[in-house]
Amino acid sequence: MASKKRDDFGKIIFPAGLLLEDSPCLVVGGGRVGAAKLLNLLEAGARVTVLCPELGEEAARLVGERKARHLRKVFAPGDTEGFSLVYAATSDGEVNREILRECRAAGRLVCAVDGNWPEGSFVTPAVIRRGNITVSVSSGGRSCRRSKLVKENIARHLQALETADLLVFGVSHRELSLEKRESLHFDAQGTEAVERRLSRIWGIHEFLLLTTCNRTELWAVAGPDPAIRDLLPGILGMEGLSETEGYLKTGFPAFHHSALLSAGLFSQTPGENHIVAQIKDALAGAVRRGSAGPVMQDWVSRALHVSKHIRSASLPILKGFEIEDLVFDYAREALGGLPEEALVVGAGEIGRAVALAAEKRGLSCLWCYHRNPPDPQALGLRRTRLLPFSGMAGAAAAADLAVFATASREPILGEEHAALFEKGGENACGVRGLILDLSLPRNVDPALKKLVPGLLTADLDDLKHWYRRRLADMDAILGLADAIVGEHEDDYVRIIESFQGGNPGQ
Repeated sequence: MASKKRDDFGKIIFPAGLLLEDSPCLVVGGGRVGAAKLLNLLEAGARVTVLCPELGEEAARLVGERKARHLRKVFAPGDTEGFSLVYAATSDGEVNREILRECRAAGRLVCAVDGNWPEGSFVTPAVIRRGNITVSVSSGGRSCRRSKLVKENIARHLQALETADLLVFGVSHRELSLEKRESLHFDAQGTEAVERRLSRIWGIHEFLLLTTCNRTELWAVAGPDPAIRDLLPGILGMEGLSETEGYLKTGFPAFHHSALLSAGLFSQTPGENHIVAQIKDALAGAVRRGSAGPVMQDWVSRALHVSKHIRSASLPILKGFEIEDLVFDYAREALGGLPEEALVVGAGEIGRAVALAAEKRGLSCLWCYHRNPPDPQALGLRRTRLLPFSGMAGAAAAADLAVFATASREPILGEEHAALFEKGGENACGVRGLILDLSLPRNVDPALKKLVPGLLTADLDDLKHWYRRRLADMDAILGLADAIVGEHEDDYVRIIESFQGGNPGQ
């Protein structure tokens, strides 16, 4: 492969950070440019000497404040002796070349600030210093203006990072009905589209989008600029919601929310474990696509750690339920007992859990899949038969209990299937069957129930309200959880310090 011409790209720069504290450095020239180099060296802690007949205003101020030493003379051979780093910053190109030759011969670090710079041993990049963070930008001498623009953009980003905090913005089943939540549920394609828009907002540094059957939430490390918060509803499709239909939490309340959510206390069935896998999956996807990094990973890790403490402490109070347990308890009450066989539609995580729970309770299972058939034997299921999707509607009409749990964006059982149910007749319980829809968006069109008298249906909100009537004392559980999160406030502080205060670096 042909080598690139150096003239096209400027000098090849090797980045390095010099440790110049208490090192003797020389600036030859006391004008505006020399003063800028003098100031840079002083900020690095160097012992600086300025050599020139007369000092400019800024250089004179620094010398007058006894921050640098002044040698009032014209440069002469031998003047660079004893210095570890030298700037040739005079207005005379020949003098600067003489300084370069002397330093190169002696092996000293030297930089010329004029057109002689390619013959030096280093260049001074555009530098940003904020606390213990130092960022340098160099274009290899080809585009100083471009370097300055990059520097200014990075400086704004660092400033925004110094004031950033944790943020949670979203909606859940506690504030919003299932009908409204359906339009805010993002599949994989929708999640990536939202992430692309969020990544273009200056001041949002890292984030993940958590979308489940219960909620749609943005977890982010973001600056305090009100404009950021004004943009979020539009990006997430929530601009039409009232203040009571969503929530925005920042700082420690955002961490507190994430811990209780991870403990399952905000789920349809408080205490369920599926939310942990959903949070981990959301983080893994965000990391893979580049929207989340070490700060989000630390946040999620600490929230999950605190959630384990909450779960352990609340177990004696909270009767643990997973959604699949709720399915069969609800069916037992609604039907006056469990049928011999259940139809399960959907081969994802929830569908798999329901199929396992069915056999655990002694039921046979007819497991309907769309594209990828599950492997019942690998899961230890001995009373489960597989059914292709083409037989779904007929099986649902004939089943005493059908559970839907697919990721379809549109209903897969609707008004057009009403005639199938009319042919089936009533079962032993006096109804045409029970359909439980665990999906968001819903798999079963609500209009079907109106067309088929005697058909029992329930969606996630129905199960939530039924479960709440049997729930343990949530006030006691939430009070206990609040106390536990309070004991872990230092976890939140460490997350913030990791990008605001900074950890000792190398």
